[in-house]
Amino acid sequence: MIHREVPATDPKIATSPTRSLSVSGTMVFLTLSACAGMSSEGIMPTAVPQSFDCNVPFTTVLQEMLGGQKPQLRLITIQDEWCALWDEIHSITQTPPACDTARIDFQTQAALVAATSGPTTCTGIAITCVQRDSDDNLTVVYRLSGNSPTGVLCGQMFVDPVQVVSVSLPVGLATFVQDTSTP
Repeated sequence: MIHREVPATDPKIATSPTRSLSVSGTMVFLTLSACAGMSSEGIMPTAVPQSFDCNVPFTTVLQEMLGGQKPQLRLITIQDEWCALWDEIHSITQTPPACDTARIDFQTQAALVAATSGPTTCTGIAITCVQRDSDDNLTVVYRLSGNSPTGVLCGQMFVDPVQVVSVSLPVGLATFVQDTSTP
């Protein structure tokens, strides 16, 4: 897994119900400081609190099962980075679509990206909670899936699922936390 904390410089907007999430089980906190637009290169596990106040509404603006992107957890605050990610995701298509700049208004929103890869069609990733602290830093809780749900047959096919959500600005840093509790 790749993670980084990225300082944000833009304001954003989003829509998803605010809710409270209590997470039990082991949580993994992945942190690596980096500047916006730079690649993440490390993992540093740390203990984290087990409950979060999911006080930030968010909207899924892109969700793909077969993308060309590499696994990543990141914050995007500028349109050029969004278009680079868009091109990476759509690089596997014969005629990639032009960057959809209408999906996120980078004057009022930021994008949170969660992407993974896996060997079956049951592989997935989902952002489940976003919490903002008093300094406008975000804690982003995400869940990985990979096991076949009861009664579901998973195809043996390499997939690269990605979810991108928008959140309102201001945003300071984004810290991604994996929810490993039993669903």
